[in-house]
Amino acid sequence: MLYRAFGLVALLSLAAASAQAGVSGKRFSAAYFTPTNGTGHCCASFLPPTFTVGGGTEADAAVESLMQILVGFGDHDLRLKLATVLANPGWSDTSSIFTRLGGGPLDFGAASLNPATALACLDRSRVPLEGDGIGINWAGLTFHSGDFAAVNFGQIPEPASVALLAMALVGLVATRRPHGHEVPS
Repeated sequence: MLYRAFGLVALLSLAAASAQAGVSGKRFSAAYFTPTNGTGHCCASFLPPTFTVGGGTEADAAVESLMQILVGFGDHDLRLKLATVLANPGWSDTSSIFTRLGGGPLDFGAASLNPATALACLDRSRVPLEGDGIGINWAGLTFHSGDFAAVNFGQIPEPASVALLAMALVGLVATRRPHGHEVPS
């Protein structure tokens, strides 16, 4: 009975720890780069350039007065909505970078595209997660005004969470042993 209670407490603790992971309340900076020379794009700006994730639209990028990118983060996702005045827009060699400010690297282990994404040729390989940054590689993509991209992030389990899960499993396995039977030595 003690093992069962221990396993239940460990599972509940694991659930609580998992629910707290994510980017809500974290600060990020945003930039629009030309990767060929690693510098910021001369005619692009994010307003505000730094923001705290809290749901809704966190930043609005204006590129050469021709394109707008609305940026919204959820606790485990990134949403981008595109608008333009151009008839056949496309990117040559640019990317957007969102960098977490303070607090160490991101807690994400993987990124995947949400099925709602309506941006042709955008795939997981164009969303690098490196250290404290989330990148979007726009190079070669075309789009239409109103296109939408959504990226979901998977969590990296913390060592404490893995230890709690292991203890919960040990407790559950221990309760499966028949009572009154001696374990052979």
